[in-house]
Amino acid sequence: MARKNGETLTLDLQKISVKVPGCVSIVRIAVSLEETDLREGGGRGVVVAGDADARVARGMLALLSEGLRGVEVEQIMEVDVGEIIRIANLQQFLPPGRNNGLANMLDVIKQQSAAAAVVSAPLTAGSFARWRSLHIYMCVYIHIYIHIYTYINMHMY
Repeated sequence: MARKNGETLTLDLQKISVKVPGCVSIVRIAVSLEETDLREGGGRGVVVAGDADARVARGMLALLSEGLRGVEVEQIMEVDVGEIIRIANLQQFLPPGRNNGLANMLDVIKQQSAAAAVVSAPLTAGSFARWRSLHIYMCVYIHIYIHIYTYINMHMY
């Protein structure tokens, strides 16, 4: 959850939080997945924690935090910031820089949500096979790259 009543991010969250690029203010966001009973059948939903140095940014972060709390990652990926700005009529009240900041906050939340979902996903036989083939591909790619780099350095100097 975003900062409330003067509370700041805990030291653990500060370590994993990400500074939002392109914001007028300094905004840091940390996203995690937690068991929640907010949805039918329970399950894992997104929890957004963050802090900002400006009140406006803190308020936008609090709105995103509360609005996205408990929502599945797949649903967060479908959130359109342009629609949020239009429905809330924010373009009338906020300058374009602040609206861009809101878009950037949502982008960071989407990125961190996707990363949290990948990290917490159970390893199945299919996902292990895909991971193994990707791992082999990357090893071959790195091996070839090293040989090319070595060859160029030996013959160029």
